[in-house]
Amino acid sequence: MVSALTFEEFTAATLARGEVVNLLFETRLFELIGVLHRISAPLVRAGVEHELEGGLAVLVHVEEADPEHAMLTRDVDLLIRREDLDRVVEAASHHGFRFRPAAGLDMLCHGIGDKARNAVRLLFAGERVRETQSRPNPQIAPELKQVHGEPVRVIPVAGRWR
Repeated sequence: MVSALTFEEFTAATLARGEVVNLLFETRLFELIGVLHRISAPLVRAGVEHELEGGLAVLVHVEEADPEHAMLTRDVDLLIRREDLDRVVEAASHHGFRFRPAAGLDMLCHGIGDKARNAVRLLFAGERVRETQSRPNPQIAPELKQVHGEPVRVIPVAGRWR
């Protein structure tokens, strides 16, 4: 397996190629990917089915198709099964995450405070986040992608945007 580059290695390699680095974008992207790996790896080890959803999943697909059109998202959305919630909370708690239940939006917070920026939003397969959501979230059927050298389970394009 290819090991993930550190932020410093990434910026040095990019600059060595004569390319420009958007430090605001890349710093936040590295933070989000770090959060994603920090929650995804223990869930894989615990045998919990999950997949990356939302804006970060879109970014992964766009980056693969045409990196010039990638746009940053603010958080990590993870699709899980409701019956796995206790296992997710247990696995996450051993890696610095705190469960924060909320009306319609459960989160795993990390770092200082319980802000959504420092959280993994939990979405449930087959359920709607809000009553106004046109369709329930899809069932879990991830594609395996490499993100910064680590395997990540990502919602397939056809599974969400139909």
